[in-house]
Amino acid sequence: MPAEKTPVTTDSLIFLWRSEGHNAHYVLTVTDENGDVVWTAETSDTSLVLPRGVDLKSGNRYYWYLDALLDDARSSTTGVREFTIRP
Repeated sequence: MPAEKTPVTTDSLIFLWRSEGHNAHYVLTVTDENGDVVWTAETSDTSLVLPRGVDLKSGNRYYWYLDALLDDARSSTTGVREFTIRP
């Protein structure tokens, strides 16, 4: 995942995290500075690549969080993290 408040480029934006267990399911959400969801994806893998069609504007702040849904009906979250798009 992008380091907190680190400028990144959209062509190299890969979200990575460690596994929360064998049957964990993950929901990644990216929002803009107004809190509007700009992209969300679900996976059972431990990484996601930002698709080309997601339009993140240079210089803007964005926020991401990952929710892990565990096989014993528990969940965990990363909490909200910030990153910016480098010009």
